[in-house]
Amino acid sequence: MEIRHLYKSFGEKVIFQDFSVVLPEGKFIALMGASGAGKTTLLRMLSGLEGYEGEIFVPKKKAIVFQESVFLEHLTLRKNLSLVGIKDYEKAAEQLGLGKDLDTLLKNFSGGMRRRASILRLVLSEKELFILDEPFKELDQENYEKTLNFVKDSLDGKSVIFSTHRESEAEFFEAKKIVLR
Repeated sequence: MEIRHLYKSFGEKVIFQDFSVVLPEGKFIALMGASGAGKTTLLRMLSGLEGYEGEIFVPKKKAIVFQESVFLEHLTLRKNLSLVGIKDYEKAAEQLGLGKDLDTLLKNFSGGMRRRASILRLVLSEKELFILDEPFKELDQENYEKTLNFVKDSLDGKSVIFSTHRESEAEFFEAKKIVLR
């Protein structure tokens, strides 16, 4: 995976100028930097959701967790997972503490439950690249640790790019750190 000569601006504000980096495959990569440094913008470009100048070479099959969890609110977690072709999710849902909530409507989920449900959906998708934008926010301490371990165990050996403000998360995943300024 590689980014070559990336340029991106929003009006007069230049976010990336001639940014190039080789991203190791089969590893965790942590995008770090202050708010406004371009972490979300870079993830959106890697996802194909944001235009740019330059070249980006990443796998076409991607799974994404956005900063805001996106679901069909009027459906249950079970139905949301089924609609995107995910099967055999019961054990993983139990690991994330969502087993008893599979038949609950998403509109009744708390922020932390939505976050874990987003991560569940991402991890169970059969993709080549996993992109997570601040994936562990909104989690209480117990679910934070449970979710970190679930992601590490489930995605070990896969290509994962995530944004974070926490050095401890990059260290936990033994991630290659890319600090944006």
